[in-house]
Amino acid sequence: MERPLKLGWLKKQRSIVKNWQQRYFVLRGQQLYYYKDEDDTKPQ
Repeated sequence: MERPLKLGWLKKQRSIVKNWQQRYFVLRGQQLYYYKDEDDTKPQ
């Protein structure tokens, strides 16, 4: 797996219930992944 270009916490708006949740985002190449927690291994 390639090394992340950027990573950190952002807020993401949910689709059905319009509230904001903090998620940990990782940008690898042209793909953006997000996780519930910084220690998670499987992206959402």
